[in-house]
Amino acid sequence: QRAATLFLVKNIFSLFLSVISLFTDWPYPLQPMHLTVISALTIGIPSFFLAMEPNYDRVTGHFLRGVLRRAFPGGLTNVFAVLVCQAFMVVFDLPAASIATVCAGILAVVGMMVLFQVCKPFGAFRRVVWGGMLVCLVVVFTCLGELFELRSGTVQTKLLMLTLLLMTPTVFFAMQRLFDWGEKIFRRVFRREKA
Repeated sequence: QRAATLFLVKNIFSLFLSVISLFTDWPYPLQPMHLTVISALTIGIPSFFLAMEPNYDRVTGHFLRGVLRRAFPGGLTNVFAVLVCQAFMVVFDLPAASIATVCAGILAVVGMMVLFQVCKPFGAFRRVVWGGMLVCLVVVFTCLGELFELRSGTVQTKLLMLTLLLMTPTVFFAMQRLFDWGEKIFRRVFRREKA
């Protein structure tokens, strides 16, 4: 379930954004290099280590519903934040390369929040996995920006990135609350129909 949740966040985000890009004239906001490094550090590497962890718990309830329930808030938060970013690019005529860096930063933050949720309850091993990925992302954005085509951008794009990064956790937790609420309603309706 943990590994499936991490992979589905990216798939949900990519699906929605691809459909939006298809029907609008907005370009796909991320470079392949950005997707590669962020996917590796927030999905591929942590899911590999989490899958190696011994787990003797039996899967209970609906597997697919549980995975989707945990993945959708992160995927939709990514879509929302990236669309806001794209709107700012159009309105203020910001450079596409800098906007791609802002979008990459958003994906990294959301990816770490999803990984944080997936790692609960934290033990020593999961702390090392989460902390290690966080350190790697900080190094990528601060020291290896040129290698991964992460542009520092103008003052406007830096302010936009800061604003969106501060806003993203609020949107993520609001999405989680929304899905919690929806799940409660679904269970009540399902119980009534069953009765």
